[in-house]
Amino acid sequence: MDTIVSRTDCRRVARAVRAAVATAVLTALAFAGGTPGAPAAIEKPLNPCAFVTNDDVLHLLGWTVNGRERRPYDLHGGTGAMCFISSSQGQVIVIVPDPGMDYPGISVYNDPNAAGLAKHVSGLGAEVTLYNGTVYVVKHHRNVAIRVVPENQMASYDEVEPFAKVIIRHLH
Repeated sequence: MDTIVSRTDCRRVARAVRAAVATAVLTALAFAGGTPGAPAAIEKPLNPCAFVTNDDVLHLLGWTVNGRERRPYDLHGGTGAMCFISSSQGQVIVIVPDPGMDYPGISVYNDPNAAGLAKHVSGLGAEVTLYNGTVYVVKHHRNVAIRVVPENQMASYDEVEPFAKVIIRHLH
């Protein structure tokens, strides 16, 4: 008998597998800490609003910042926090998933790396990927992304790539 698996079922299975792997990794890290029974250091979530200053936005994009708002997210794929930096010319959104979590909206169905649509940048001392107006940075097992959303068009790689260095300087 053939079984039809829905997209929702695939997502549930993928989420369960990610959770099981994360639990296994955290357990392994706890035991690798040295003294048996000693708790491992758990990484604290990063503040997304601390990554980009108003001067960064002015210097890199020429935009004057009007406001900032930090919001948590709890969406398919994971949890974390975002910082929305507003300007009359557009928005800069800093996305920081909680340790071990994915970015909002990234799943097995729309991973830019798997689809071959991402541009990889080397020589910056971190894993840097550009895709769809967003720079994704991984350094020291921490993920941070910055999305540039101009008011009237899509951000180019040239507008987004300099933000990789902004992220990297905070992930020492």
